[in-house]
Amino acid sequence: MASSTSPGGRKATPRETANPFENTSLQDRPTWWLAIEVLTGLTLAPIRVVVFLLALLIALLFSVIPLWLFSCCRDPSQPRHLGQTIALFPLVVACRMLLWSFGIWWISVVRMKGCARNWGETRVIAPNHISLLDPVLISYLFYCPSMVAKSAVAEIPVIGTITKATQTIFVNRESATSRTETLEAIRTRAKDKRHAAVGLFPEGTCTNGSMLIRFKQGAFAPAEPVQPVVIRYKYPYVNPANVGDLFGNSALRWLLVQPYTNVEVILLPLRGPQTDEERNSPLLFGRAVRDEMATVMGVPVTEHSTDDFFLYCHAHRRKARLQQDFEASELKSLFGVDLPALKSLVDKFSAADTDHSGRLELDELCKLAGLESSSAEAAVLFSFFDTKGDGHVDFVEFVRGIAVLSDNVSEADHLKLAFSIMQGEDGTVLLSDLRQYLSQTSLAMEKFETITESTGETSPHRSPSRASVASVTSQLESTTAAIVDEEGPEIRLTFDDFVARVRARPDLAEPILHLTATVASGLAAKLDVSRTTPDHRPKSTVV
Repeated sequence: MASSTSPGGRKATPRETANPFENTSLQDRPTWWLAIEVLTGLTLAPIRVVVFLLALLIALLFSVIPLWLFSCCRDPSQPRHLGQTIALFPLVVACRMLLWSFGIWWISVVRMKGCARNWGETRVIAPNHISLLDPVLISYLFYCPSMVAKSAVAEIPVIGTITKATQTIFVNRESATSRTETLEAIRTRAKDKRHAAVGLFPEGTCTNGSMLIRFKQGAFAPAEPVQPVVIRYKYPYVNPANVGDLFGNSALRWLLVQPYTNVEVILLPLRGPQTDEERNSPLLFGRAVRDEMATVMGVPVTEHSTDDFFLYCHAHRRKARLQQDFEASELKSLFGVDLPALKSLVDKFSAADTDHSGRLELDELCKLAGLESSSAEAAVLFSFFDTKGDGHVDFVEFVRGIAVLSDNVSEADHLKLAFSIMQGEDGTVLLSDLRQYLSQTSLAMEKFETITESTGETSPHRSPSRASVASVTSQLESTTAAIVDEEGPEIRLTFDDFVARVRARPDLAEPILHLTATVASGLAAKLDVSRTTPDHRPKSTVV
């Protein structure tokens, strides 16, 4: 989900985009291809397995020797010794054998003008990340640079020993101290040519290669020239991307029975910070490099991040069908939900999605709320969640609805969300539609006032009496009717226009917030959503 900006200067409702963590190539391959896979499995696959085991044995042997001989291997902070560099040559050979064992017969390297002429010329290597084979490929092409990997890799048998021999920088993603130490290690090695070059994947996780997601700042923090690398896999049917249906080791197993998988590697010109802003901001430097890589790849960029990948992994483990065409960072910005909260919402959403369609129908949402689908309350509930009006509730709509019900947004955000519900494709709302919406909200308030009182829920505004419900409804009707009479029903309001009218007319603002909060309170009681107390609610910035 790419970002857009509302007239009010904040991000507007997210727009749909592709899912970088989807890989359906297994499902998409033709049936006759199965015969080719069986034939490959009976002929080439056994040879590949033998070569794979032999390559691992060579890699392990020539990793143990440097670890035993050279103290710099045991202490990664030390510069790489010349003897260690020579001793790692068999490891480079083993990397090529490993690539061959998974069907990579041919590696095409395209060197653009201005790229590093040899593996010793660059200090920081920044490739896109698609497959589990990417680190092996980079180690082969750049003579075993010091890679950056998650700390769990060090504990994997054989692989952990090999990575230690190449002075891999291990980072614990959950530890702020570890992340700080990793950045310092990257800076030290990037600025000191006695160290091996640093290789890290700025995306921080694998994608399907159809786009570049948000770059982490580690590769760009030293403000040294970076060697951008574009990796493209060319395959007949099975995409080796470590995402989607092939997440985990599945992709590698299928590559064993795929006749071939070729790789194209493009070395872009060395790219250093070109302005003071880029020099002082790793974020801007990284974005500039990402844009150049995306141009060469011919793909878009998005603000998906590792949080989106972790959310995808959580949904995958729960066997939840989730159309992840959104960005976790934008949901956090819009609705104030962090990753643990999103994971919890995935569980609730998937439990309600009994037909595994990736969206909720009326009966599924009503079952979650404990309502009869034929009741008036059910109609109001579904209308409240179905902001697109397409008869379904997707995950983004579900998160938005829960956020409002939990009152985890400010009064200003209540207005913004109300506006986003009413606005058309051009980002405006008709005055007549505003009047209709407020009228429907008033009716909903009457229905859910009973629920609110019976459950003991309280509105963040003063709790209305039966008489005040009629009073507020009458006040809104007269106020909006006056505006329509003055300006005409066909006048379109932008978000700024909407805010301006709210600021100018307290008689309009307070009833809107009053009604919204009351309806939200009743719906929250039905869905068993805990509500934020007024002391912990974000402050209003509009009225």
